[in-house]
Amino acid sequence: MFEHIDAYPGDPILSLNENFQKDPRTNKVNLSIGIYFDDEGRLPVMQAVREAEVSILNELGPKPYLPMASFAHYRDAVALVFGTTARRAPTAVSPACRRSAVRARSRSARISSSAISRNRKCG
Repeated sequence: MFEHIDAYPGDPILSLNENFQKDPRTNKVNLSIGIYFDDEGRLPVMQAVREAEVSILNELGPKPYLPMASFAHYRDAVALVFGTTARRAPTAVSPACRRSAVRARSRSARISSSAISRNRKCG
């Protein structure tokens, strides 16, 4: 079925690493994928990165849930990029939940507590 399609020759960037592994020379440096290894084959971590990690670990604390409306500075940034009239992305909602929500909106602006509890099942 696919006889007419030539085989993929391989990724030229990833093949650099393969060629590095095949090269018998001992005084080589593998920079093909942007990672530097020291003479012992370890990936060194910059001192500034270590200090930043320690700083982050020292400041650990509680992680409460975000407010339902998210952070105000995030909302402001989104509004700046997309404008205040941008439509919300559609979400996956079952047809039954969608019908229920439409009926609830069309009944009145205020939904009774029983309607709210029924709609919670729809997530």
